[in-house]
Amino acid sequence: MKKMKLVILLVLLIPLTSMSKELGVSFSYLFPKNGYFSSPVAPLAIRGVGVKMGDFMSLGTGVSWYNIAGVQVIELEDFDPVEPTLGPLTTFLFPLELSLKVPLGKNRIEFIGGGFLFFNATSRINSGNLDRELRAYEDWQVLNGDYEMTNHLGMGYDFGAQLVIYVKRNLAITIKGMYMIGGMPIDLRGTYEGINELGEYESKSFEFTNSKMDITGWEFSVGALFAGK
Repeated sequence: MKKMKLVILLVLLIPLTSMSKELGVSFSYLFPKNGYFSSPVAPLAIRGVGVKMGDFMSLGTGVSWYNIAGVQVIELEDFDPVEPTLGPLTTFLFPLELSLKVPLGKNRIEFIGGGFLFFNATSRINSGNLDRELRAYEDWQVLNGDYEMTNHLGMGYDFGAQLVIYVKRNLAITIKGMYMIGGMPIDLRGTYEGINELGEYESKSFEFTNSKMDITGWEFSVGALFAGK
């Protein structure tokens, strides 16, 4: 709840603290590597809030609120799952990006790059997928497990481009694609039991101290940009 209250406060403060004459809102969709397609949650995404640095450059921030259906866990030693083992997740992502603006008549294209922080307000391990992956890894006949994780602050970097098409003097449509590379330590751990390949009952425990939630993937956004006078 404390994290949720902090996010709500930040969302309210972002437009008030902006030094830019433009404010963008968008639907942002995430396609994580080896994960499931993820859709945005209202209030969608607020981006491009920040400081204008001349006519052709700006430094921007914002927030995206995602309902991530499923993502992969990496750094699991020699255990390499195929199916996503985390999800669904309610995730907040805060970027800090530098934009280089290239005019295209009255419109423009922006080349964007920077970094981001993110965390999960709510999270869940996909126990069904993890059971199946561990059963295949162990070559057991039957396997059921009890798993835990710990949320930390994640970080990464991104790069991409945005097309800005003005339909009115103070209103533009935006189309953006960004490639994100990032991870969050989660300390995946647990126990599992079942019937091994010999037909015998067996139980094991594990703790992957270096495990990370992998948020690497594509983010595509369609939105609107509102310009001041």
